[in-house]
Formats: sequence, C-alpha cells, structure tokens
Amino acid sequence: MNVNQTSFDGLEHASSLFNFTNSELEIEYVLELLITNMNAFHGLISVDPALLIELFKGHLYARHTWVDLELNGQKGEFRILGIEEDGRLKIEDRAFRTSSVH
Repeated sequence: MNVNQTSFDGLEHASSLFNFTNSELEIEYVLELLITNMNAFHGLISVDPALLIELFKGHLYARHTWVDLELNGQKGEFRILGIEEDGRLKIEDRAFRTSSVH
C-alpha cells in the first residue's frame, strides 16, 4: 500500500493515499486503521463468512457495467456480476455466458 508516495515512474495506474486525500499521513496511523479494519473483517468471517461476501459485493468496481478486461490472455467485454463464496469474481460475457475467475 502506497501511503505518501507521489511519484510512480512508468506505473500509470499506481496511486497512493496521499493522492486521494491530498495530505501526508502518519504511517503508524494508517497501520492502526488497517489493523482495526482487518480485525473487524475477521470478526465478520468468524460469525458468518457470507456477511463479508455481501459487504464486498456492494463495493465492487463496475458491478453490472460492461467493461473491457483481459482474462487468461484474452481481451473482451465483460460484466461483473459479483463474488463467489470462494472469493472468485463472477463475470458474464456478451453472449451471456457466466464464469468465475481468480
């Protein structure tokens, strides 16, 4: 995780928390937040793993939107449908065939 980095030579899609917040953050504070959130997720998993899957489904990038992706070396247009219980991404192609990918 990039926290305060501002330069990403040759990495056009890289970013950092600084780029999102426009503020330099204390590394210890970020680590504390990360640990707190990881503990909360662990609590969800121990109570009911399906709760965590539902939480992630609500935050999926481009869910139910057609996007250009490259999967297993093949480029195509896919719609992201959700997440399987084992964590695989569930997608659909333009022929409405569904599959799951890691």
